[in-house]
Amino acid sequence: MSYSIALPIWARPDTFPVKPQIGNFGYIRKGGEPQACVDMDALIQGCQAEDKIPLLVWTPDSEYLQVAEECVALRAMFLNTTRERLGKRAQNLGRISLLLGAVVISYLLISLCAGATFVEVLSSGFFLLIALPWLFYTLLPWYNSTKFLRQSAHPDSRFWEKEVADARFEYWLQHQKAPWTQVLSVMMIVLGAIQLFVSQGFDWSQHAVGSVALTKQASDPFWRYLTGPLAHGNLIHWGMNFAALRYLAKRMELLVGWQHMLWVIVFSAYAGAVATAYWMPEVPSVGISGGILGVLGFLLAFETRHKALVPKSPRRRLAAALASVTLLGAIGFQFVDNAAHAGGLVAGVFYGWVVFPSSTSVQRPERLKRDYITGVLALCILLVATVTCAYQMLV
Repeated sequence: MSYSIALPIWARPDTFPVKPQIGNFGYIRKGGEPQACVDMDALIQGCQAEDKIPLLVWTPDSEYLQVAEECVALRAMFLNTTRERLGKRAQNLGRISLLLGAVVISYLLISLCAGATFVEVLSSGFFLLIALPWLFYTLLPWYNSTKFLRQSAHPDSRFWEKEVADARFEYWLQHQKAPWTQVLSVMMIVLGAIQLFVSQGFDWSQHAVGSVALTKQASDPFWRYLTGPLAHGNLIHWGMNFAALRYLAKRMELLVGWQHMLWVIVFSAYAGAVATAYWMPEVPSVGISGGILGVLGFLLAFETRHKALVPKSPRRRLAAALASVTLLGAIGFQFVDNAAHAGGLVAGVFYGWVVFPSSTSVQRPERLKRDYITGVLALCILLVATVTCAYQMLV
């Protein structure tokens, strides 16, 4: 059965797998095993008994699997269980956030009273060590939990419409194949392994600066503008960029194709390298953050101009991610290459705004012949840069 192309790809029933033929009702357990149920009451009880509410269920109403939020009979159980879990989480996070917040403010006040400047306090290693976990691991998760509790206190049709759209989009995004994002991941893993091997420790920056980093000297060969973004300062730096790249690159690959995704990464990484060479010439630069911010900027521009293609909440989460990066750059300005971030972000927004005109269509853009040409060119640049980076680090 073919469903209307008036729906975006993630909203079409036939995008999801066909339901198992082992009963009229059932759900997919955590390990992927289907569990049949005799009726709706058994389905509700089975879902409630699981450690985590199953993501996918099936009923006689559809020949395909559905997200749990789509089943009206499950919504009361789903909402009560989720609110109970998030209520406990919000309480725990609230206590921890108050404690860490008190430590952060106390350290700030004591340091200022001791004669340190505000800038010196913000750039100190200890302040970053306590402030960043407070913001990103307690305060923001607490805010998100309490926000959901407020919004779900009196759920209406718009609330459930949003929940269904979010769940379907995230499931579709998570379970689609993105082979060229995998290629990028392999490139990063190979280069990260080489850096770990040659540096023989946690700090990779010293060796990277000597071999492939953008040192911003007049004697820098041109290829360092491409190898610098492929190297990283340490394992944490690599891991954060690896996780961000995998999610954002996959999202872009699935929405507009691998051709644009690869080109935006190359274009933005180079733009970030040029920007940091101009605005921060005294500090060597490594890391693919410019390319990642370019993909983030592209998605913000593209999804803003194609609102029918992506639900509202996932678009807002991109804006929240940008706000978090901005806040991180403001707090850790002595450690974060804000120039590279800004250069990459502007390049990505520019590409997304210029290449893809505004549209109300729910269809993903068609791949044109010129897209394949630019995609192959970007792939060649990335491969040459990766090989050059690996060679220079090993010799």
